[in-house]
Amino acid sequence: KQWYQRRVRGAPAILPIPNDRTESYIEMIDKYLTEDVQMVVTVVPSERDDRYSAIKQLCYQRHPVAQQVIRTATLSQPSTLKAKCVSLACQMINKLGGALWTVNIPLRNAMVVGIDAYHDPSSRGFNSAIALVASLDRAYSQFYSDSRTEVKGMESSEQLHQLMTTALRHY
Repeated sequence: KQWYQRRVRGAPAILPIPNDRTESYIEMIDKYLTEDVQMVVTVVPSERDDRYSAIKQLCYQRHPVAQQVIRTATLSQPSTLKAKCVSLACQMINKLGGALWTVNIPLRNAMVVGIDAYHDPSSRGFNSAIALVASLDRAYSQFYSDSRTEVKGMESSEQLHQLMTTALRHY
């Protein structure tokens, strides 16, 4: 399944967290995170890097799912609430694969590809990476992306060839 093909299933579950410990957030999210969950929205009382990082790690690595962390301060000012809710909704739609806007490009059956390489200047040449992003649809609003770190003895062009071949298969 691809993100943009998903539909919302059921009402959101509202799960109160008993305290502000990072572990409490992680335990609650982990307990209720199943394959049916499309997005985790976490409302937190304050900005704490340890909690934010733990939620991101859980939702990106252990259970890959779109997620949004919102501070209560963001939602507590009535004068800016509407604009902030619109901004949050746009971010959430985008994270679920929705296109907020598109551009009419007259090219048909074209894939737009972007490539970047990174070379760590502090290393002896073994910490390089190459990344690729490629459009998948006519509206240029859905993308495939991947990256590779340097493999000793393999040319960057071979890694780029692998990335491009995979992107073309997705297209």
